[in-house]
Amino acid sequence: MKQCILMFLTIAMRLPASAQFYYKTERYPIAPAQVLSDQYHALSLNETPAASEDLAFFDARNPYTYIQVIAADNGKKYQLLMQSDFFGKLLYIAWSENMNGLFKKERGDLLRLSHCMIKKKQESADSMEAIVDCILETVNSMNAE
Repeated sequence: MKQCILMFLTIAMRLPASAQFYYKTERYPIAPAQVLSDQYHALSLNETPAASEDLAFFDARNPYTYIQVIAADNGKKYQLLMQSDFFGKLLYIAWSENMNGLFKKERGDLLRLSHCMIKKKQESADSMEAIVDCILETVNSMNAE
């Protein structure tokens, strides 16, 4: 019995341990009428200072509505729902309900996300790309801990 346990532990120690990695895949436009907005969790303005203060809700008439697909190493996919103005300024962003477990508010993950957005805003990065990059940086750094 001791030999079986010892052999199991030896094999288990040689297996590489790796954290989950998330990355962006395609972004595509979507008609606002096709969006089930109750399936998304909107980022509040307090959590993301880069979002526009003029429009913090989903606009069912905004033609600049996009879905950004986020994929994990294990094949699971998540979605970010984004709306912008004509010039690409981010007006609204929300993550799909299956992403709720990726952010843990008690650990300050949304504070980390907010800090990333402030930093990206100072670098004058494109706001849609910046928010997606910040969400990915936050989620990936959480999983590396």
